[in-house]
Amino acid sequence: MLTIKDTAALSHQELIDLLTIIVSNMNDDGTIEIGKISTTILANSSNKFYVDGSRTDTYTETGSILTPYKTILGAITAIQILANAQIALGTQVAYDTTRYTIEVAPGIYSDNLTIGNMKYLGIKLNGATISGTILNATTMVGGAVSDYYSKLEFIGSPSSRAYRGRCGLISGVMTFTRNNDSLHYVNFTGVEVSNNVQFGTPTADTDGTFVVGLQNAYFSGSAKFISGYFTGASSNILIEAFSYNKILAHIAKQDGSATRASLYDCRDTYFDLINITPYENPTVKNCTFNSTTSIVASKTLSIDANSYKSLLAQSPTLTGMTISHLDYVNPTVLKEYFVDGNRTDSYTATGSIFAPFKTILAAITAINADSTIQQAVDPATYALQARYILNVAPGIYSDNLTIGNVKYLRINLNGAEISGNIAYDTTMVGGTADQYYSKLEFFGGNGIRAEKGNSGRITGTITGTRNNDSLTYVSFSGIDLVGNVKFTTQGTWVVHLHNTRVGAFFEGSSLNGGLVLLETTGWVEFTSAGHIANSADGSATTVSIYRAQNAEFDLINITPLTESIFYNCKFKSNVTITAQTIYIDANSYKSLLAQTETLTGATVSLMDDFLPAASAQEEIAGNVGGAISITKFLTFISSDAGGDAFTLAAGTAIRQQKKIIFRTDGGGDAVVTGAFAGAATTLTFNDAGECALLEWNGTDWIALELGSVIDLTNAPVIA
Repeated sequence: MLTIKDTAALSHQELIDLLTIIVSNMNDDGTIEIGKISTTILANSSNKFYVDGSRTDTYTETGSILTPYKTILGAITAIQILANAQIALGTQVAYDTTRYTIEVAPGIYSDNLTIGNMKYLGIKLNGATISGTILNATTMVGGAVSDYYSKLEFIGSPSSRAYRGRCGLISGVMTFTRNNDSLHYVNFTGVEVSNNVQFGTPTADTDGTFVVGLQNAYFSGSAKFISGYFTGASSNILIEAFSYNKILAHIAKQDGSATRASLYDCRDTYFDLINITPYENPTVKNCTFNSTTSIVASKTLSIDANSYKSLLAQSPTLTGMTISHLDYVNPTVLKEYFVDGNRTDSYTATGSIFAPFKTILAAITAINADSTIQQAVDPATYALQARYILNVAPGIYSDNLTIGNVKYLRINLNGAEISGNIAYDTTMVGGTADQYYSKLEFFGGNGIRAEKGNSGRITGTITGTRNNDSLTYVSFSGIDLVGNVKFTTQGTWVVHLHNTRVGAFFEGSSLNGGLVLLETTGWVEFTSAGHIANSADGSATTVSIYRAQNAEFDLINITPLTESIFYNCKFKSNVTITAQTIYIDANSYKSLLAQTETLTGATVSLMDDFLPAASAQEEIAGNVGGAISITKFLTFISSDAGGDAFTLAAGTAIRQQKKIIFRTDGGGDAVVTGAFAGAATTLTFNDAGECALLEWNGTDWIALELGSVIDLTNAPVIA
């Protein structure tokens, strides 16, 4: 007989959930097995659950990849039971374990969903549609939990244009509520949302600060709303948008009136109607406004020039707002010059559009002279004065160039080629090193494949020098770089490549603490001649690949001074990285391992789960034992009558996973020796069918799952 004590501690819904599990696991004679119930609830010790609505066969749904739930509702019900049990313990440690992921197979899921308290829930919509409503109702956890926030993510695909190919669609109304003014994060990545998203409802206000993160998201409901209805004076919506987002929904209350929302940090986003009273200062970069816009509050709107032009075209209402221009001061400060080497007529060149300079050298000479004047007049205001734009007409320009102290210089190469060498020589200009920075931009075009059509081409060598350890930003966008790029002295050089091709050496120097940080966005290609190494002999250079996205690399030989980050990258030649931590996603890591890599002295940390690239599984027969492969994900082992001894070496990367299954029990145990969590050194298999799913954390193998593929009782033991 089963007796449940202290049911008062359970909510009505939790009692229903528990009884549902008990009934579903009841035997034909009315008896139940506690083991079956606990297995149903705790089948996913790794906190990852699977859903496949296309399954029509009969089986016990546990949420594993082999026996997935058939509805998202089934997965969330099981997850909520797990989360509630941990939260009931009332400790920070217990609450921090309530992190779950749901992998959803393609299909249409119509159940209405209610998601309660948990630290994190990620729902990966692999082409799936959620047509039911979603209620995310969170409350104060209480107890000893002090660091309390929660996060809900809907993930389709990291690529842009979520509405092309439908990476994931949410067509039901989404409602978020919270009973206290604390942080709740809601992320949409590569997902299309076609209905209302409301924080609170038109008839029931809510508390809370909701941080809404958008990445390549599409809100397609042109007659729908993103709206907030709040009780507390500080409760609000903070919208953070990155990559490319398109929002056709109206950011306003559903009656069209103003809602309390802030465009907290929005980039590369298309907006329709906006009617907001922001609680925090908005920041907008490279955004498009396409309808009525009202932003009314005593706040500061930080905005770049392109976004501001788009905003002004809508005749916005900005009552109370202070405008802070991010890259535009006024026409008398930002000086613009023109160069046209095709002009053969005689005139006095002033650099205007009607009387352009005939060489880039003449324009740079004039810019250097003006910059020197600005420094002499007032070094304190130099940062506001020494800003220049140089527009170059198509042609080949062969003069060698020396660019001096300019706060900002952008060279627009409209199909032009610079075949001469470029020296960028900067020195200290007043103040202190930590207050002074400068920026040089070469801009060709927005599209990828800079080498096609020659958006901008530089065939000469580029050399950067600096006499102090302060920041210099160098940016190449839509440029075909054919000459070597060198940074040979002290200073911190932040080099940004966007939609650029590199066909030569890229190198840095650690002289007097010099630091080169390489960042890539868009699509960047290093050709077979594009090596990140010393140009003299191919030896290691002190470049740090600080943040690389969507880049294709050839030879790399670096001793970085900071961490390296790779996301969605491809490697075509030898890779040597001998210091610091390498943060890398699984696809990039597989590509790296396919080359001859030397990572001695560096620590590899995977940003997502990693399964070794080799697809073949390993089989070790009884009476053999020995080393278990770490280049293959799955290994079957067996033992003879006397038992067999095995060894498991360290993983190659943090978050690498390894699975071992004890196939044949010949009478003796199979004992695996290695580094396991908790200072354990052995993993012992006693009965056939026992299995272990392990993950490398950098120092030890931790057990994600210990069980059996045959029964529900046996499991290997770590000691």
